[in-house]
Amino acid sequence: MTYTGDPTDWLNIPVPAAGDVSSAAEESLRSNIPDWVLEILTKALTDENGDGTLGDGFQVSDDGGLDIEVSAGQGFIGGLVIEAAAPTGKADLTDDQVNYVFLKKTATTFEDQSFTVEISLSDSMADAILIAAVTCASGDITDVTNTPTGRAPYIRDNPNPQIINDIPGLKVVAPSGGNYTSPKTAIEAASAGDVIYICAGTYDEAATIIIPNNNLTIIGANRGACILNFTAADANDCIDLNGKDGLRLADFQVQAVAGKTGNGISGTGCDRPKIHRVRIVADGLTTAINLVTCDRAEVTRCEFESGYVGGKHSFYADGCDRLIFESNDIHLTGVEPTRGVSIFDSDACQVITNTVRVDDPAANTFIMYTRANLDDVNSFSRWAGNIIVSTGGDGYGIVLGAAGDPRYLDDTQVLGNTIFNCLEGIRVGAVGVRQTRVHDNNVRTCTTGISDVGTDTDDKDNT
Repeated sequence: MTYTGDPTDWLNIPVPAAGDVSSAAEESLRSNIPDWVLEILTKALTDENGDGTLGDGFQVSDDGGLDIEVSAGQGFIGGLVIEAAAPTGKADLTDDQVNYVFLKKTATTFEDQSFTVEISLSDSMADAILIAAVTCASGDITDVTNTPTGRAPYIRDNPNPQIINDIPGLKVVAPSGGNYTSPKTAIEAASAGDVIYICAGTYDEAATIIIPNNNLTIIGANRGACILNFTAADANDCIDLNGKDGLRLADFQVQAVAGKTGNGISGTGCDRPKIHRVRIVADGLTTAINLVTCDRAEVTRCEFESGYVGGKHSFYADGCDRLIFESNDIHLTGVEPTRGVSIFDSDACQVITNTVRVDDPAANTFIMYTRANLDDVNSFSRWAGNIIVSTGGDGYGIVLGAAGDPRYLDDTQVLGNTIFNCLEGIRVGAVGVRQTRVHDNNVRTCTTGISDVGTDTDDKDNT
């Protein structure tokens, strides 16, 4: 069996119509498991029709030697389903009631190792996947169905690596029981298109993780529980995207020791990287996420928490056209970063609905900053719906271009932002910033609300 799932829609779990319990999406929502994980497990526990539903003759198999078949006319021994020429009555089965068959979460699927199937009269069992429902009379199996009707395998908890670690295309990292115990080893062994699933745990890594191939999905159990802890106090990056395209990273935490001065996640020349729900915690990194010439990048719902001692940026992008930086939470604490979010030389970017809090910024801190590089013209970006709070009354909220800057930044929109307690709320900082639209912003308790030396700025309805 080969994993052929396409996790293209890896972040969007479709909500099915009410009562549509046959869809994998419903099961994903019900069990709080990402839909791509459910898809893998559905393929691991699949029926002959391949439609995600179970019925008579349902078979479970994988490449590791696990082979279970449940059908009328078969029996059970010690809770394990076995083939039998004639029905065999066993104490595990109860006559005239529904016997629910579960694959235990503690099962192993390595070749020549055992697995566990258990029987219950309830359709609820902790740490187990519901396989089928069996009825019997006089000790004989009379019927096997999946219940509720048309329902995909029910996953009641985060998947255990021992259930899914033999599926080609999936590499499972876990403190024990997975394919790997090191995220670095698993990722750097991955082929194009593979999925690397990192179970909960803290994983110490001494060296940079270098992405080896395109179209990898690296996803953790949860950014609060899955921690990649980089232990070397050096100037190297934590994760290097290495120019690979179509990467997806989600649901883990990058943590670096004090004295590490590289970048958290760094990429140059990567097309379409997606970074979602990643938390980066460090006191010394130069930049938490650093992207250069990475078109169509998406950084969404990430958390940036750092002192940035001597650092420069929480997020930096240069030459990243059509970038989306959305709904991220940034907290810079007790130090003097020169920049918070910086986007340079990038067309048609969206910086929207982010929250930035800066404790005691220096006077030269640009909390959000954009400009074009020398001799370039950059156009049509949108900075909207962001909330910026400075606790020290210093720094600049949103800065478009710097004084004396000869570069051109055209048709930027600054809309609906809330900026509190800065030295300046919004600065249109150079004559090369042209046709800027500054509307409906709420700039409060700033020494200067909006300053403008740009060309043809449209400034309306700000408070």
